[in-house]
Amino acid sequence: MEPWDFESADPQQQVGARHHTVPGFYIRRFANSKGQVWVRDRRSEPGLRKNLDLAIRDFYTFTNVDGESDGRLEQLLAKIEADASPALDRLCSAVTWNSPLSAEDRVSIATFVAFQMVRGQRKRREVEMQTDLYARLLNLNPPGQFQPQCPRCLPGTPGALGGVRGHPRPE
Repeated sequence: MEPWDFESADPQQQVGARHHTVPGFYIRRFANSKGQVWVRDRRSEPGLRKNLDLAIRDFYTFTNVDGESDGRLEQLLAKIEADASPALDRLCSAVTWNSPLSAEDRVSIATFVAFQMVRGQRKRREVEMQTDLYARLLNLNPPGQFQPQCPRCLPGTPGALGGVRGHPRPE
């Protein structure tokens, strides 16, 4: 797997594009002859949907440190998918299914699976909720200004950790 050069990638290239949370090449493996897959969405009725209907505009576009929209994350995912697709083809091929995968194929598939685990809508909601909770906790207890919320956390109280936020001393 060749390294991807973040610095030379065009930040505007994928801005405004529709991004798949499940890669198109992977969806096509399960599609019928009309290019449709069966989708179960908790917000709508289950049914057949086209591959293009499963994309979300600007899902991986982010605001960079310069305050500009940046689409390089989608480019990175495209690179990972481009490496994983032929490796998965070799893995699933009737001709080569019993042969061992090369080290490069194993790395490509492992990288693809790792990114798949963290790239969907549910994972995004989880990270947003964790970030929100962390921000609220920081506002409640700013660094260097410990404000205990329970009697066991007061410094000098038997069983307290002497100022460590919210953690009673282990017995």
